Order: sequence, then C-alpha cells, then structure tokens
Amino acid sequence: MLNLFLKISFTFVIILGLSIKIQAQNLDFIVNYSKTNSVGDVHQMSLNGVGIDIRKHLSKVPISIGVASSYNFSEKEINTDYNSPIPDSDLKNFVIVPFQLNVHYYFNERGVISPFIGIGGSGYFIEQGYMVSQYALDLDGGSSSSREVKESNVSYGFMGELGFTTTFFDRINPFFSLKYNYVPTNDYNINYSNICVNVGLSF
Repeated sequence: MLNLFLKISFTFVIILGLSIKIQAQNLDFIVNYSKTNSVGDVHQMSLNGVGIDIRKHLSKVPISIGVASSYNFSEKEINTDYNSPIPDSDLKNFVIVPFQLNVHYYFNERGVISPFIGIGGSGYFIEQGYMVSQYALDLDGGSSSSREVKESNVSYGFMGELGFTTTFFDRINPFFSLKYNYVPTNDYNINYSNICVNVGLSF
C-alpha cells in the first residue's frame, strides 16, 4: 500500500511540476533514471529508480535552490553478512526514497554545457524485506519455505552532487549527475550510504 502511495505521489508531482514550469521563468524541471550502488554496509545493494528535481535559478548569481526526490528499488535477494534485526534472514525488495533540499552552483550557467556542484540536506525513507526461512513437516519428512517480513525506517543525512546541464535545444535537454548520499547508521546499526548515477532530461 505504501509503495502504491509513493508511485501515485511521484506521478502527481511530475504533473504538478510540468504545470508550474509552463508558467514560471528560470525554473528547471528534471526527470531522470537513476542507478544506485552502495558504499555503506550493504555491499551488494544495487537499485534502479526514477527521480525528479526542481531547481529555481536566482537572477543575479549562478546559483539555484531546489527540491529533489527519487524512488529507488531492487527485487534482488541479498545474503546478509552484518547484524540484522531478524537473525538468519536475507534481504529482498529494497526501497529507498530520499527527499532533499539542495543548492547548486553553476560554472558556466549561460553556456551550452554548464557544469555544476551541489550540496543539500536529506531525509531517507528506507524499506527492506527480510526473507525468513520456515520449516514445516510433511509426509516426506520435512520441507522448507520462506516468507517476507518488512521493516522500514527514516534516516536523515546529506548529499553532494556534481554534473552538468545543457542547452542544446530550446525546451528539452540532456542532464547528467553523480550524487553521493550519506545515510547515517540506523537503529539496526546498518549504514545505507550510496552513490547514484542520474541520466535524464531537463525541461
């Protein structure tokens, strides 16, 4: 149910952002595909996702302020090699959703290619499923099965980003960035820090 709510929310925000873009000046609305890999405790974590980034450019300085979020997920099962809240379990069905406030500085804002760097604060909603083995007796002497137990939490951290925007065309242009998300150790003593590669379009 929560995942469905998040997907509906993303669709609503995209439509709202495009509507605002039509009426606003100096506003970038970015939609991107993201590939996320862990640099924290969950070494095998690899997520795919879709993100949105809305940036308001200030008129007198090459700086923008904005908000960003993404929905990142993986259905791959991961063998745990660290402290887990559920003993003898494997991880599956990761979901990480960051909500970020950011500031970016542009080195060549009026150029065809404009490199930028950015920093920001972030909240991270994290949900993961733990595949727990269950043993049930049958006529053949026993069989095994597993069921999924979901756990979720919210962590607060920060991000650093570098990349570039382009102005090859009038309305839609390529966008690229590399983002580091620092996600502090949570209540289960697990660090979910990651690096995210974003490729998309700026409107």
